[in-house]
Amino acid sequence: MPTSRKEALMIGASHYFTGKPCKNGHLVPRHVSGNCPECLKQAHRRRTEDYAAWILKAKQANAKARGIEFSLQQKDIVIPDKCPVLGIPLKKSISKGDAGNSPSIDRVDPSKGYTPDNIRIISHRANRKKQDCTVEELRLLLAYMES
Repeated sequence: MPTSRKEALMIGASHYFTGKPCKNGHLVPRHVSGNCPECLKQAHRRRTEDYAAWILKAKQANAKARGIEFSLQQKDIVIPDKCPVLGIPLKKSISKGDAGNSPSIDRVDPSKGYTPDNIRIISHRANRKKQDCTVEELRLLLAYMES
């Protein structure tokens, strides 16, 4: 196994082992991305265990960067078992493979901010589909698909 990231990249390996622990003390081979796989697993576990806090923090940062009002608290994030739009089971996951089934904060009125009276929790898939469409555009799309 390569002993440096540079060496791993040169030979096309996905991992390398330095023999030194990561900053959190894990002595395991690292991904060529430089990340410790054990640290990534622990971060994933924390995020999925307290998904509401994680999604809230992410949306708060997003709102701040975009200058959008944000007054949500963790108690405002109630994740249903199924998406109220598509009826698919919601899976609290941060991996890209499960993104469509993951819970997502939807702003009912996109011109308003993230406030308790302006959000719903729906699937990421449903939220993506309505992201930049008007109701009229969705009607036209439906008519096209049904024809």
